[in-house]
Amino acid sequence: MIRFRDLNVDVVENATDDIRRHIARIILGTPGGILYRQVGSVEKLNEVGRIFFMTLRKGIRLLGMVGFVHRLVHNGDRRFISLNIRYFSIFAPLRLKNRKAKFSGREKKIDSKDAPLLKQSFIKRKLIDIFDHLHDLAKPGSNEKLKILSVAYVAKENIRSMDFSSLMGYQTVREFITLEFSRFFPKQNKLVSRILPEEKTDLKGKLKLLYKDHTLYFTDNTFYKDQYFVLRKDGEILAGVQANPVEWEILEMPGKVGGFIMNVVPRIPFVSSLFHPESFRFAAFEAVWYKSGYEELLPVLFESACAMLNVNVGLAWFDSECPVLKDIKSVGELGFLGKIIGSQPADVRFRFYNFSEEEKLEFYNKPAYISSFDVT
Repeated sequence: MIRFRDLNVDVVENATDDIRRHIARIILGTPGGILYRQVGSVEKLNEVGRIFFMTLRKGIRLLGMVGFVHRLVHNGDRRFISLNIRYFSIFAPLRLKNRKAKFSGREKKIDSKDAPLLKQSFIKRKLIDIFDHLHDLAKPGSNEKLKILSVAYVAKENIRSMDFSSLMGYQTVREFITLEFSRFFPKQNKLVSRILPEEKTDLKGKLKLLYKDHTLYFTDNTFYKDQYFVLRKDGEILAGVQANPVEWEILEMPGKVGGFIMNVVPRIPFVSSLFHPESFRFAAFEAVWYKSGYEELLPVLFESACAMLNVNVGLAWFDSECPVLKDIKSVGELGFLGKIIGSQPADVRFRFYNFSEEEKLEFYNKPAYISSFDVT
């Protein structure tokens, strides 16, 4: 779509071999903050659904890319098309060597600190143009005329991603946090098991009712690989959760606390079962459901899910004002890990296409549904 000297920007559907290699090497997190790599990210690529990639190449070399996951989301009974940003990564900064340019009939040396701006300014203008027309990606395969938005999850301290998303027209609409659950010796409760096929339709309806006042709600990842666990009593499902096994390689954590967690915690008996930087394994929770009045069963359900997946830790991501989060916190009993690892809020950033100001306001006023599948 864009060519400037030996730089090419293009948009493709489906992952090429070099895109897959790039994804396998991506280091996520914030420079100066927590840096980590997702193990098995290439295998998971096949499960994220329809996805477009905007790639940046220098010649044939892939320098960076950003993916857009195409999905249908709900805000109550209203439906929208969402393009969720994923796999945003640029490995090499764009730099120009000192060069000469002609100015007023004579050669003028370009300051090296200004040189990158000359190349980037052209690229940035073209990237802005692409993001201005990003909604065109949602048209193929869609017969309905649905409103379109794009969503990005950005850590507040990640200045580079904040600046880039702002430049591309994104704005912070909501914030979300990480919820940590842990057990040194998780045990499976006899009331907990995997959901049965014939129970899924009814449970999906109950989930939709629980999250009816959320934006961005969708069910694509619910029941993924039959890893939805339920707690039954007298034949009735009282609580349920989707739990996906995830592995991260933690590369860096900042400050004295980060140094302690990285270097000391893995050597402490019992505590070491919760965290190994080389292989941090956990269950990623989402689609949490519970019958009203039975919130106290959630820690039992979470512990059983961890035991069945052979992990000691569960992580979930919620809008800071999500009622489900408030109910979980009111019950407590979340374990030791959350006491040593602080959870900093991150931003949910939106770019709206053809939305009225009144329509946008609804997204500001309602909690967003955060899928763990999108952040792991």
